[in-house]
Amino acid sequence: MPPGKQQQSNAMLYTMITFVALFIIAATCAVIFYVKAEDYRTAKADADRRLQALADPGEQGKISNIVGKTPSGQSAFGTLAAHIDTLVSVITGQSTESLADIAASEKANNTNVEINKTLAALGPDAALIGGQTEPVALLKQIEALHASLNQLREENRSLAAQLNDVQTNADLLAERARRREEQLCRRWPDTNNASTRCRPSTTSWKPS
Repeated sequence: MPPGKQQQSNAMLYTMITFVALFIIAATCAVIFYVKAEDYRTAKADADRRLQALADPGEQGKISNIVGKTPSGQSAFGTLAAHIDTLVSVITGQSTESLADIAASEKANNTNVEINKTLAALGPDAALIGGQTEPVALLKQIEALHASLNQLREENRSLAAQLNDVQTNADLLAERARRREEQLCRRWPDTNNASTRCRPSTTSWKPS
C-alpha cells in the first residue's frame, strides 16, 4: 500500500477510536447524570412531602405571622415548641425542662384535664366549667373569683362595722346600767350587812 494511503487509513482508524471513546464517555456521563438527577428529584419530592407535613404552602408563607420572631440560631418549629412549653408552664406550674420530651398533644390534653379537675373542685364557685368542647376561659374564672373575693371582703368589713356598733351600744347600755345601780345603791344603801353591800358592776359587754 502506498505511504499516502497508509497514513490516511491510520488517521481514519484513530478518528474512529476517538469517536467511540468519546461516545462511551458521553453515554457513561449521561447515565450518571440521569441517575443523579433521579436521586435529586426523589430527594426533593421527599423533602416536599416532609415540609407539607409540617406546614402547607399557605402556612409556609406565614411562618413569621404564626410563630413570631425567631431567635438567632433557633428554628421556627423549635420556637413554637418553646412557646407551647412556656404557656403550659404558666398554667400548670411545671418547669419547661420537664416538658421538653412530651408531645404537644399530650401537653394540651394533660393541661386541659388539670384545668377541668381544678374547676370541678371549685364547684359552684366556678363561673364556667369548660371542657373539650367548650372554652375554659381561665382569665374569666380568675376575674369571677376575684370579684367574689372582693364581695366577701366588703361583706366582712360591713359585718365588722355592725359588730363594732353593737358592741358600742352594748357598752353604753352597760355603762347606763352601772350608773343606775350606783344611784340605787346611794339611795338605798344596805347598812345591815357589809358582805352584801351593793357593789356597782364594772364589767362591760363583750361579744362571744
